[in-house]
Amino acid sequence: MGAGFQVFNDSGNIQIDADYSNYVMTGKGTSTTGAGSEFTGNYAAIGSGKKNSIIAIRSSTFAYVFNKLDSSGNVVHYVFTFGGAGSFDWWVFAADPPAPTNSGFEVYNAQGQVVFSANGKYLKLLRFDTVAVTAGTSGSVSTPGKNPAWVSASFCALLEGVTVAVPGGVQSQGILRTLMGRSVSGGIEYKSDTIYTFGSNRGTSDNAYASFMTIDVDNL
Repeated sequence: MGAGFQVFNDSGNIQIDADYSNYVMTGKGTSTTGAGSEFTGNYAAIGSGKKNSIIAIRSSTFAYVFNKLDSSGNVVHYVFTFGGAGSFDWWVFAADPPAPTNSGFEVYNAQGQVVFSANGKYLKLLRFDTVAVTAGTSGSVSTPGKNPAWVSASFCALLEGVTVAVPGGVQSQGILRTLMGRSVSGGIEYKSDTIYTFGSNRGTSDNAYASFMTIDVDNL
Protein backbone atom coordinates (compact mmCIF):
# COMPACT_ATOMS: atom_id res chain seq x y z
CA MET A 1 0.00 0.00 0.00
CA GLY A 2 1.18 3.56 -0.67
CA ALA A 3 -0.13 5.01 2.59
CA GLY A 4 -1.82 3.87 5.76
CA PHE A 5 -0.96 1.61 8.68
CA GLN A 6 1.88 -0.88 8.23
CA VAL A 7 4.06 -2.95 10.58
CA PHE A 8 7.43 -4.37 9.46
CA ASN A 9 9.68 -6.99 11.05
CA ASP A 10 13.47 -6.75 11.49
CA SER A 11 13.97 -8.13 7.96
CA GLY A 12 11.88 -5.40 6.39
CA ASN A 13 8.93 -7.68 5.60
CA ILE A 14 5.39 -6.42 6.15
CA GLN A 15 3.67 -8.18 9.05
CA ILE A 16 0.46 -6.10 9.27
CA ASP A 17 -1.01 -3.98 6.48
CA ALA A 18 -4.38 -2.26 6.44
CA ASP A 19 -4.98 -3.47 2.87
CA TYR A 20 -4.43 -7.19 3.55
CA SER A 21 -5.81 -9.85 5.88
CA ASN A 22 -3.43 -12.44 7.31
CA TYR A 23 -4.42 -16.09 7.73
CA VAL A 24 -5.89 -16.51 11.21
CA MET A 25 -6.53 -19.81 13.03
CA THR A 26 -10.19 -20.79 12.91
CA GLY A 27 -10.01 -24.32 14.33
CA LYS A 28 -7.71 -27.08 15.60
CA GLY A 29 -7.99 -30.67 16.73
CA THR A 30 -6.74 -34.24 16.55
CA SER A 31 -8.15 -36.79 14.10
CA THR A 32 -7.52 -40.37 13.04
CA THR A 33 -7.63 -41.61 9.46
CA GLY A 34 -9.52 -44.69 8.35
CA ALA A 35 -11.28 -46.26 5.38
CA GLY A 36 -14.18 -44.29 3.90
CA SER A 37 -16.66 -44.32 1.05
CA GLU A 38 -15.41 -41.31 -0.94
CA PHE A 39 -11.84 -42.43 -1.69
CA THR A 40 -9.60 -45.46 -1.35
CA GLY A 41 -6.94 -45.40 1.35
CA ASN A 42 -6.97 -44.11 4.91
CA TYR A 43 -8.14 -40.54 5.27
CA ALA A 44 -10.02 -38.05 7.44
CA ALA A 45 -12.14 -35.15 6.18
CA ILE A 46 -11.78 -31.83 8.00
CA GLY A 47 -14.42 -29.30 7.00
CA SER A 48 -13.25 -25.71 7.48
CA GLY A 49 -16.58 -23.94 6.95
CA LYS A 50 -14.55 -21.29 5.10
CA LYS A 51 -14.26 -20.27 1.45
CA ASN A 52 -10.50 -19.79 1.61
CA SER A 53 -8.63 -21.99 4.10
CA ILE A 54 -5.49 -24.07 4.46
CA ILE A 55 -4.70 -26.88 6.90
CA ALA A 56 -1.42 -27.46 8.74
CA ILE A 57 -0.86 -31.02 9.96
CA ARG A 58 1.54 -32.63 12.40
CA SER A 59 1.79 -36.40 12.03
CA SER A 60 4.40 -39.02 12.87
CA THR A 61 3.11 -40.95 9.82
CA PHE A 62 3.78 -39.74 6.28
CA ALA A 63 0.68 -37.89 5.14
CA TYR A 64 -0.60 -35.78 2.26
CA VAL A 65 -3.63 -33.53 1.69
CA PHE A 66 -6.16 -32.94 -1.08
CA ASN A 67 -8.85 -30.29 -0.93
CA LYS A 68 -12.30 -29.91 -2.43
CA LEU A 69 -15.35 -27.69 -1.98
CA ASP A 70 -18.58 -28.77 -0.31
CA SER A 71 -22.04 -27.88 -1.60
CA SER A 72 -21.81 -24.44 0.06
CA GLY A 73 -18.47 -23.65 -1.55
CA ASN A 74 -16.48 -24.14 1.65
CA VAL A 75 -13.17 -26.01 1.71
CA VAL A 76 -12.96 -29.61 2.96
CA HIS A 77 -9.42 -30.82 3.68
CA TYR A 78 -8.84 -34.55 3.10
CA VAL A 79 -5.80 -35.78 5.02
CA PHE A 80 -4.43 -39.17 3.89
CA THR A 81 -1.92 -41.20 5.88
CA PHE A 82 0.38 -43.37 3.81
CA GLY A 83 0.83 -47.06 4.63
CA GLY A 84 -2.04 -47.40 7.11
CA ALA A 85 -4.31 -45.54 9.51
CA GLY A 86 -2.81 -42.95 11.80
CA SER A 87 -3.63 -39.99 14.01
CA PHE A 88 -2.56 -36.41 13.41
CA ASP A 89 -2.92 -32.94 14.90
CA TRP A 90 -4.33 -30.23 12.67
CA TRP A 91 -4.78 -26.46 12.59
CA VAL A 92 -7.03 -24.66 10.07
CA PHE A 93 -6.21 -21.09 9.02
CA ALA A 94 -8.46 -18.90 6.90
CA ALA A 95 -8.02 -15.57 5.15
CA ASP A 96 -11.51 -14.46 6.16
CA PRO A 97 -11.34 -11.20 8.12
CA PRO A 98 -11.99 -11.87 11.81
CA ALA A 99 -15.11 -10.45 13.39
CA PRO A 100 -14.68 -7.25 15.44
CA THR A 101 -14.31 -7.86 19.17
CA ASN A 102 -14.35 -4.21 20.27
CA SER A 103 -11.46 -4.93 22.60
CA GLY A 104 -7.70 -4.97 22.23
CA PHE A 105 -5.72 -3.75 19.22
CA GLU A 106 -7.53 -4.01 15.86
CA VAL A 107 -6.70 -2.77 12.35
CA TYR A 108 -9.45 -2.00 9.82
CA ASN A 109 -9.25 -1.54 6.06
CA ALA A 110 -11.05 1.17 4.09
CA GLN A 111 -14.14 -1.06 3.78
CA GLY A 112 -14.52 -1.28 7.55
CA GLN A 113 -13.32 -4.90 7.78
CA VAL A 114 -10.95 -6.10 10.49
CA VAL A 115 -7.68 -7.20 8.86
CA PHE A 116 -5.78 -7.73 12.12
CA SER A 117 -6.91 -8.34 15.69
CA ALA A 118 -4.62 -8.88 18.66
CA ASN A 119 -7.16 -11.46 19.84
CA GLY A 120 -6.47 -13.69 16.82
CA LYS A 121 -3.85 -16.43 16.47
CA TYR A 122 -2.14 -15.99 13.14
CA LEU A 123 -0.22 -18.32 10.84
CA LYS A 124 3.50 -18.08 11.60
CA LEU A 125 5.62 -19.18 8.65
CA LEU A 126 8.97 -20.80 9.47
CA ARG A 127 9.99 -21.94 5.98
CA PHE A 128 8.80 -22.15 2.40
CA ASP A 129 10.43 -24.84 0.25
CA THR A 130 10.11 -26.16 -3.30
CA VAL A 131 11.35 -29.65 -4.22
CA ALA A 132 11.21 -31.94 -7.25
CA VAL A 133 8.58 -34.69 -7.22
CA THR A 134 10.49 -37.61 -8.75
CA ALA A 135 10.82 -41.31 -7.95
CA GLY A 136 13.66 -40.78 -5.48
CA THR A 137 12.61 -37.52 -3.82
CA SER A 138 13.24 -37.49 -0.06
CA GLY A 139 14.75 -35.11 2.42
CA SER A 140 14.14 -32.95 5.46
CA VAL A 141 13.99 -29.33 6.58
CA SER A 142 15.21 -28.09 9.94
CA THR A 143 13.43 -25.78 12.39
CA PRO A 144 15.65 -25.87 15.51
CA GLY A 145 13.76 -25.58 18.78
CA LYS A 146 10.37 -26.03 17.12
CA ASN A 147 7.96 -28.93 16.78
CA PRO A 148 6.30 -27.68 13.58
CA ALA A 149 3.37 -28.61 11.40
CA TRP A 150 3.43 -28.44 7.64
CA VAL A 151 1.06 -27.24 4.95
CA SER A 152 0.98 -29.91 2.25
CA ALA A 153 1.59 -28.96 -1.34
CA SER A 154 -1.86 -30.42 -2.14
CA PHE A 155 -0.14 -31.44 -5.34
CA CYS A 156 -0.24 -34.50 -7.54
CA ALA A 157 2.11 -35.04 -10.47
CA LEU A 158 0.84 -36.96 -13.50
CA LEU A 159 3.89 -38.77 -14.81
CA GLU A 160 3.57 -40.54 -18.13
CA GLY A 161 6.00 -43.01 -19.63
CA VAL A 162 7.34 -44.23 -16.27
CA THR A 163 8.66 -47.80 -16.33
CA VAL A 164 7.11 -49.88 -13.56
CA ALA A 165 7.45 -53.53 -12.61
CA VAL A 166 4.61 -55.85 -13.66
CA PRO A 167 4.29 -59.66 -13.53
CA GLY A 168 6.69 -61.09 -16.09
CA GLY A 169 8.72 -57.93 -16.66
CA VAL A 170 8.27 -54.15 -16.88
CA GLN A 171 5.81 -51.89 -18.62
CA SER A 172 5.65 -48.19 -19.46
CA GLN A 173 2.64 -46.69 -17.69
CA GLY A 174 1.25 -43.45 -16.35
CA ILE A 175 1.32 -42.84 -12.60
CA LEU A 176 0.15 -40.25 -10.09
CA ARG A 177 2.85 -39.27 -7.64
CA THR A 178 2.56 -36.83 -4.74
CA LEU A 179 4.73 -35.24 -2.09
CA MET A 180 4.04 -36.26 1.52
CA GLY A 181 5.55 -35.32 4.84
CA ARG A 182 5.72 -36.10 8.53
CA SER A 183 6.78 -34.15 11.59
CA VAL A 184 9.94 -34.95 13.51
CA SER A 185 11.54 -33.16 16.44
CA GLY A 186 13.00 -29.95 15.10
CA GLY A 187 11.70 -30.20 11.55
CA ILE A 188 9.85 -31.98 8.76
CA GLU A 189 10.75 -35.04 6.68
CA TYR A 190 9.30 -35.37 3.18
CA LYS A 191 9.26 -37.90 0.37
CA SER A 192 7.43 -38.64 -2.87
CA ASP A 193 5.49 -41.79 -3.57
CA THR A 194 3.08 -43.25 -6.10
CA ILE A 195 -0.59 -43.14 -5.13
CA TYR A 196 -2.15 -44.43 -8.36
CA THR A 197 -1.01 -46.30 -11.49
CA PHE A 198 -2.77 -46.16 -14.85
CA GLY A 199 -2.82 -49.13 -17.19
CA SER A 200 -1.65 -47.17 -20.21
CA ASN A 201 0.93 -44.61 -21.24
CA ARG A 202 -0.01 -41.48 -23.20
CA GLY A 203 3.31 -39.68 -23.33
CA THR A 204 6.46 -38.96 -21.38
CA SER A 205 6.89 -36.50 -18.50
CA ASP A 206 8.86 -36.66 -15.26
CA ASN A 207 9.54 -33.03 -14.41
CA ALA A 208 7.29 -31.85 -11.57
CA TYR A 209 7.82 -29.69 -8.51
CA ALA A 210 5.87 -29.06 -5.30
CA SER A 211 6.05 -26.32 -2.68
CA PHE A 212 5.16 -26.62 0.99
CA MET A 213 5.16 -24.41 4.09
CA THR A 214 6.52 -25.25 7.53
CA ILE A 215 4.41 -23.62 10.25
CA ASP A 216 5.12 -22.73 13.88
CA VAL A 217 2.21 -24.13 15.92
CA ASP A 218 3.80 -23.92 19.35
CA ASN A 219 1.37 -22.43 21.88
CA LEU A 220 -1.57 -22.37 19.43
